[in-house]
Amino acid sequence: MTSLLGFANCIMRWRARALCDRLKPYLPLHGVIADIGSGTGHNAAEMQRRQMTLQQYDVADLHWEGPPPRIFNGQQLPMEDQSVDAAMLLYVLHYCECPVRILLESKRVSRGSILVLQTTCASSLVEWLLVVQEYLFGRLGYYLARRVGLVTCPVCPLVPKRYYQRGQWVALFESAGFAVTHLHSVAQLPWLLHSDLFVLRASVSGSYGSSVKESA
Repeated sequence: MTSLLGFANCIMRWRARALCDRLKPYLPLHGVIADIGSGTGHNAAEMQRRQMTLQQYDVADLHWEGPPPRIFNGQQLPMEDQSVDAAMLLYVLHYCECPVRILLESKRVSRGSILVLQTTCASSLVEWLLVVQEYLFGRLGYYLARRVGLVTCPVCPLVPKRYYQRGQWVALFESAGFAVTHLHSVAQLPWLLHSDLFVLRASVSGSYGSSVKESA
């Protein structure tokens, strides 16, 4: 059992290092970052090792590493207005009952950018790939982690409410009053699934077509 837990932690720490390398160019060098939906805590722990200051929030305690998050109701963040320098929503919004609500809350509490990371599908015809991926890395991952004692949360909160293509996420962001200033996309299955990092800034009239800068 000990070796299995050690292996799982090694995988999660490797994933967190790669993710932090990807996020670093879009995060402030100094200040406080809110990790909303912090999950296992590995991403926050890696950022803290890199001398970043993190505040973790989640609807349930799923942490394996580091201190637990501050629990909130999924609707209103227990934070003051403009109290952090950036906010992150990493593979979170597809679980939200009302993603626009949490986007608006992120805008309320952050003085800077909002970083949103989501897996997107190329078309509705391959949406089933997202369903399979989400089950393997979401619900199945939760049940295995609970079985071996990594998490104690009695109810799995990782139940997707939506599967979107990139343009549908962009439309959602714009409906919440955001402009996408950068898009960094990494192919997971070429032409089928992508891990899309959206960097958002508050804008009443920002449009994807005119403001986004895309990098691969």
